[in-house]
Amino acid sequence: APVFEEAAYSAYVAENNAAGAAVARVQARDADAGANGRVSYWLAGGSAGCGAGAAPYVSVEARSG
Repeated sequence: APVFEEAAYSAYVAENNAAGAAVARVQARDADAGANGRVSYWLAGGSAGCGAGAAPYVSVEARSG
């Protein structure tokens, strides 16, 4: 299974943050070789007003996190 560099991530977003500005970057590694070692990222769930509720406002680059 992929392993993230951190156990949890947190980010602060300024109210007037410019559209397209980076908020946070996450990275996970998978020890498998080839296609089985590829990692994809997406926004799923969350807490404190984050996660799925933020989905209309935040995009995730699926290949790089």
